[in-house]
Amino acid sequence: MIENIMQDRRCRDGLFLRSAKMCDAHSVINIITHTHVSNQRDENKGFLCHFPNVSEYEQRLKYGRYNQVAEYDKKVVGFLTAFSDEEAIEYLDKGFLSYEESIIRSLLYDKFIWLDQLAVYPEKYYRKGIGTRLMKNVLEKASEDDYKLFYGTISIFPETNLASINFLTNLGFKVLHKVMLGSRKWLLVKYTST
Repeated sequence: MIENIMQDRRCRDGLFLRSAKMCDAHSVINIITHTHVSNQRDENKGFLCHFPNVSEYEQRLKYGRYNQVAEYDKKVVGFLTAFSDEEAIEYLDKGFLSYEESIIRSLLYDKFIWLDQLAVYPEKYYRKGIGTRLMKNVLEKASEDDYKLFYGTISIFPETNLASINFLTNLGFKVLHKVMLGSRKWLLVKYTST
């Protein structure tokens, strides 16, 4: 198991960012259920396309040292899963991340962080800056560890995830190109830390 190196961070508004743990898998699945594309009808809200099972999420949370959750009043209200290039390869070798395998393997020319999934419980926690704080926290910590390149994907077909495109481009991510994975078209995005 890889040690999660994210430092806990308490914010003034009561939000608490901490390292994700395997025991957070059920809370994360609950967030995914509410933000999954099949349940999302508001084009101004982001959505997730992949719906893993609890055991897969326990593994995702176990193997990523940059994984974190956001809590209000001890309730997990958001999460971000992210893997270094070394972790991503280890994860692929264990049979996970297979959907993104071709993209991840094409990036192995350099040291990078793969931004896997980010979601915030949509009801009263949406548009409170939680996703931004999760993302900035990972960008900051990974940059301190000499990671300068960050990659991720955003669904654009059959549904276009406009909220996620706007979110990431506002944080400084650049769209590289479109890729087909299965029957879904994605944008590959990149952030370069200075």
